[in-house]
Amino acid sequence: MFNPEKTVIISDVDGTFITHSKEYIKRNLDAVKKFQEQGGRFTLATGRVLQAAEHFFDGGFINFPAILGNGSMIYDTHERKILWNRNLSPDVFPIICEIAEKFPEISVEIDTPDSIIVCRMTPYEKDHIKAAKFKTYRELPLKEAANLEIVKTLFAGHPDTITKLCEYQKNQDWQQADFVRSHETFFEVLPRGCNKGTALKRIKEMPGMSDCYFVAIGDFYNDLEMLEAADYAACPGDAIDDVKAVCDYVCESGYEDGAIAELITEIRNQKSDVRG
Repeated sequence: MFNPEKTVIISDVDGTFITHSKEYIKRNLDAVKKFQEQGGRFTLATGRVLQAAEHFFDGGFINFPAILGNGSMIYDTHERKILWNRNLSPDVFPIICEIAEKFPEISVEIDTPDSIIVCRMTPYEKDHIKAAKFKTYRELPLKEAANLEIVKTLFAGHPDTITKLCEYQKNQDWQQADFVRSHETFFEVLPRGCNKGTALKRIKEMPGMSDCYFVAIGDFYNDLEMLEAADYAACPGDAIDDVKAVCDYVCESGYEDGAIAELITEIRNQKSDVRG
């Protein structure tokens, strides 16, 4: 039976929780508030790094640690402290440089634990900076970023170019890092073994989590591992087909129509757990 006090809902952000114009959806916020009033816990899992996600923490709708950087960080939004994080190993930097050289038309963004660095600016990166509401960023030649602690690297470009980059990466024997297409215009380099799913598994191992029921909702490739790691997986009605294929529930609502609210109604009506 549904027990809100033992239920944790983890939602992707872009394409799931907020609109295309990066606005909150009232139907979702109202449903989350009611869920939390019943004892439920709600949080976000996003590809955004800490500096690009902080503004969400002031919204009053998160009451559980968040997954940031596509799984490279778990962050306590109440205490405002990092619970766990991992950086790219130094031997990944030559791969970053190779991609940048091979695809000179795409932007290069280096994210560190405390800053966002743009090593190559493009219109796609400018759009990303505006949409993600970066408070600050700095520009730096890529070669000068070699010795930095790097959380992740984001390449942004035309969807066709990102598709070519994905194909190029698949033909390489790069074992030092993980790679994911997080948006039709984004390609990311992540620490080895880091994704939203591995972060969720780490959360499940934390004290007091063993009897919790984890519900996840997302829409794109970088959500797949999280959905598979959850006790119950859902997606908006307009998620990609590969995501729909791994979900227990596909919302009738699209992400801009309040898929989160529909999901909360669905799990509230459950009579038993779906995956155990």
